[in-house]
Amino acid sequence: MILRPLVQRKVTTQNAISAWEAIAESQRTKAATYRLIRQPDHARLAAEFAARMMLPSALALDDDIMHGIALHDEGWAEFDDGRAPFLFTKAEIVDGHPAANPLSFIDIKAGDSVRAWLASIEAAEGAAPIAGLMVSHHFCRIARHAINMELYTTEDLQHVYRFTEGQQRRQARLLTLQRRSSDEVQYWTDVLQFADILSLYLCGGSTRRVHFPPSRATRGQSFLLDFCDGAYVFQPPLFAEELEFSLPAQFHPAESRTSEEPVLRWRVH
Repeated sequence: MILRPLVQRKVTTQNAISAWEAIAESQRTKAATYRLIRQPDHARLAAEFAARMMLPSALALDDDIMHGIALHDEGWAEFDDGRAPFLFTKAEIVDGHPAANPLSFIDIKAGDSVRAWLASIEAAEGAAPIAGLMVSHHFCRIARHAINMELYTTEDLQHVYRFTEGQQRRQARLLTLQRRSSDEVQYWTDVLQFADILSLYLCGGSTRRVHFPPSRATRGQSFLLDFCDGAYVFQPPLFAEELEFSLPAQFHPAESRTSEEPVLRWRVH
């Protein structure tokens, strides 16, 4: 689950932080009420971004690539359906009242994360070999980064090493089942990850000034994102015009629900 804590946000013009740092900040912010975004929905929003981004490449974004981006978090569905026992943390005191805080995706245990990663890869591979390849590389990158940052316990490492070893075999098999080179696969994985980070940042509700580092997807170009007059503005521009995107969300706690589920909207340019 992606958490959108409903707190007073201060728009700041201070130096930019990384987009991922802003995401982690939003996911760890405690609040009395939240809007909750299902990760499969966030992934579909990422695909909408990818379809409209002006990327400096002659490579064509086709339906199979779109499937990879749109399905890259499909395996999290069982974690976000409201029935899973790991949906909430233990009760804490928030604004003077006991509350069972929803559990963010960044706090899921490694073994459960691997389960969700595998299910996501299977869903993408079912759509197209390149889609499975992209999602497999995406989660392997996340796993290796966490290993390098020493974020796993010894027990966690066993889960993660088995996952990455299995994915190396999967990637070798899937590469032969589609027409793109290894470099192109890495390029499209970069596109997935750029759109993924943008979607996570917006879903979390941050208004912090952030930067997106250069990558193969942007041909070495870095981007700065500001929140101004109710809209998110990229420098240099990422989209040809101002666009509006939307996504369904859920209420937490349930008693804060109105007659309809909320729809989150963003203006982005």
